Amino acid sequence: MVCSFLNLRFSYLKINLLQSSNFEQFSHLKNCIFYSKNVLPAGFSQIEPEGLLNETHIRTNKPHFFFIEKYWYSFKSRTSFEDIPFDIFAFSFYYLSRYEEYQTLKRDDFQRFRWEYSLEKDYKCSPIPILDYWWKLFFSHFFNYQSIKPKYSILPTFDIDKTWAYTENSVVANIKWASYFIWKRNLIGIKNIYKSIFYNNDPYDINRIFINQFKIPDNSIFFVLLANRSNYDKNIHHSNPKQIAFFRKLSQSFLVGIHPSFFTAFDEANLAKELDRYQAIFNQKSAISRQHYLRFDLPKTYRLLIKQGIKEDYSMGYPDNIGFRLGTSSPTYWFDLENNIPTTLKITPFSVMDVTLKNYLNLDAETASKEIESLKYHIQSYGGTFCFLWHNSSFDESAGWDKGWLRLFKKIFK
Repeated sequence: MVCSFLNLRFSYLKINLLQSSNFEQFSHLKNCIFYSKNVLPAGFSQIEPEGLLNETHIRTNKPHFFFIEKYWYSFKSRTSFEDIPFDIFAFSFYYLSRYEEYQTLKRDDFQRFRWEYSLEKDYKCSPIPILDYWWKLFFSHFFNYQSIKPKYSILPTFDIDKTWAYTENSVVANIKWASYFIWKRNLIGIKNIYKSIFYNNDPYDINRIFINQFKIPDNSIFFVLLANRSNYDKNIHHSNPKQIAFFRKLSQSFLVGIHPSFFTAFDEANLAKELDRYQAIFNQKSAISRQHYLRFDLPKTYRLLIKQGIKEDYSMGYPDNIGFRLGTSSPTYWFDLENNIPTTLKITPFSVMDVTLKNYLNLDAETASKEIESLKYHIQSYGGTFCFLWHNSSFDESAGWDKGWLRLFKKIFK
């Protein structure tokens, strides 16, 4: 798992990481690391295994974190590198497999693992891609890493929980909304309803926001919700003709994936039904997904996704904080820890979500912008992908998304 991650993560270095148990096969090569407890001749770089990667059971005790300045590590071991005093392979596997999520039963009301349950919270760790830092340091022992410009990219991803706020509502629904805004003395909300009905200027309008106003990049990804309506899934009906036509047009310019509903995290029948709806709209199966509410649990949800043909998931991030749930900003392939087997499901993590900044952390737009710039700085420093999650509903001033958030969103792409 770790080698496949490194080949993905550092592809721009044009190196090919191989592993072998045959000492003679590689002993003549210059850039070799020997992962063994055996005593080797002088001059060979070595890391002694801590033991985690040789085990078939899941440990119950969580590891301790140690710090060198602000950078943490675990799985202390004897190595040839004074500045890397630990088993970096075990540490990486612990993060990439999400090992700690198997070591605790703590979940929120939505059955989600949150940052507040993590070791990073316990040890007051900074929101940095810790694996990217250590592997950059590791590779600097073998060649002049500083002479190579790290590969950095931005990947915007958007969850479409509801395509339009008012345009496709029933008359009764819009009357209820208008009454609510009058009661709350929310003039912006009243104006939004008026403009949506009479001028087709909806506050959630994707064309107006993302394509005309901000001109988002071509690699942007959209995830559409095709659920049965519930208290958690309030999308426009999946058979709405206007919405179907819009989704099809959107898919001509951008990659569009499925946004499996709240109940699909543990319900394969519901997941299969929504995937059938996707196929009926787009005339092809969805290969990518992100769970609504980021509601997933390991290994249950990922096994369902694999069984239903999903190839890549974008749910890996914290709902309640910014940061790097995988310890990296780059994708990897999910390892089924309970079954002790690698899988073909590619996991692309995100580091920040709009709702996290505003509703969970209660940040204003200016402070949130500083947090995002810090995330971008770290990702740029180590190379990687700044993948972020935004909603088309997060431009609605009547819901508290003032113009500061518009400026923040525009700044992300600079």
